Amino acid sequence: LEAEKNGALQLAKVFVERYGTYSTDNNYQNIKEVETFVSRSLWSKISAPITAKTTDQSFVGMTTKVISMNLTSWSDNKAVVELKATRTEEKNGIVSTRYENATIDMVKVGSVWLVDKLLWN
Repeated sequence: LEAEKNGALQLAKVFVERYGTYSTDNNYQNIKEVETFVSRSLWSKISAPITAKTTDQSFVGMTTKVISMNLTSWSDNKAVVELKATRTEEKNGIVSTRYENATIDMVKVGSVWLVDKLLWN
């Protein structure tokens, strides 16, 4: 059970760091990299920008690093993970860093844990 809980925590961390780290130069690579980590319903929401046409060409980059995480809810097929992260953004040559909290809802599909919801707060 502890190994399964730790696996769910690690999945939440990897998801937040990969999904939350991006730049306008990477062609949505951050979204493509997390496809196997997420439920079908979350994938349909987060993958929408991949096919959207954007006209804004100014550079924006974001780096997300998880600094703490806590499993706040656990059952056989659902879990909730609370994470704290630093997010460093570069936009128009200006770099700023902020702390953000994220809540990840996870579901177990078969024997695999998947991220089902992400809420930045």
